[in-house]
Amino acid sequence: MRKRRLAAVLGAMAARRANGAARGLAATGRINEKTRDGAPAAELAFLQHALWGLDHYPNYLKRWQDDDIETLERALEGALAKVREQRAALRADCAAVAAAPPGPETDR
Repeated sequence: MRKRRLAAVLGAMAARRANGAARGLAATGRINEKTRDGAPAAELAFLQHALWGLDHYPNYLKRWQDDDIETLERALEGALAKVREQRAALRADCAAVAAAPPGPETDR
């Protein structure tokens, strides 16, 4: 039950953040609030909790509902997509640096 409630809160937070970002506003709409680029604390806490449980308890998911496990899978797939995106960007940056013509040699 708690996991479903958390999933609902995460979904609402993501929708609110996307709506505010579309209008150029911060997540809560406060005037002086800075827009955050990272994941909200609830998403991070959910993933940390799940990963710790999976690592420490062999039957961790046994008591979870199927919908909750699906929510976890989606969150993990989203995190993996971010890792792959950043890795591709890093490789592109490294390739651009390697392909750049050498600069003037300096004696140091």
